[in-house]
Amino acid sequence: KKTGGCWNFRLLLNATQPEIDDVIHIRAAPSTTSSVAFGLNNMLPGSAEFKAYFIEDTEMFRVSPRKGMLAAEGEDPTRIVISFSPQEYGKPVSATLVILTNMMQWTYDIQGDYPRYTTPQVESRLRETLGVDWGSRLR
Repeated sequence: KKTGGCWNFRLLLNATQPEIDDVIHIRAAPSTTSSVAFGLNNMLPGSAEFKAYFIEDTEMFRVSPRKGMLAAEGEDPTRIVISFSPQEYGKPVSATLVILTNMMQWTYDIQGDYPRYTTPQVESRLRETLGVDWGSRLR
């Protein structure tokens, strides 16, 4: 061609999961629910439909709303609420929350933790106690 040649190159792409945008900590006692809310705007001009979901199948975490319209930059942000509802004490749990539009994705590491457990302090109602040698006296 008069305008130039055609160059062929072999191209290999490797797509990976995006980096975590933020870590969110939620603390709740068993059989209760704690929630954290934050606002999010679309980073591109105009509003955008979104869906929010956890990558892992989890019953302890919930996100609301699960879908809707993400407000445009400069408008009041769309409120996203994440709830943590543990049923019993255990090790800390985590899940990955994804908020996805047709052009953008936000990824959050949600960390669920429990308040420090303190054993109940009760007073004994016994008026007398048995001594260490009580077993030998029974013989």
